[in-house]
Amino acid sequence: MFKYSELDSLVLYNNGSFYRKYVYQYHEIDYSEVKGNWKIENGILNLNITGKKESVADENWIEFNGKIRYSIVRKRLIPINDSFQIYATQKLKLIE
Repeated sequence: MFKYSELDSLVLYNNGSFYRKYVYQYHEIDYSEVKGNWKIENGILNLNITGKKESVADENWIEFNGKIRYSIVRKRLIPINDSFQIYATQKLKLIE
């Protein structure tokens, strides 16, 4: 089954933590929020997930271990497919 996914937001904080919210949209809507720590090594953005929410109604974070990796090319994130998660290339935007 084909799934189209759309990244709503990815925020990298100066203290090394991150927050990401995304929604899958195809036949149904699947919502998720993740948080954790980030590190850049050799042009690769590594997101180490430590917590997850699977619904807007969830008040508490579920302890979760996972990893998402992106190549950084100019101002774009290009997914490195370590799993079956495939995301479109994203443009980076610096907000101060």
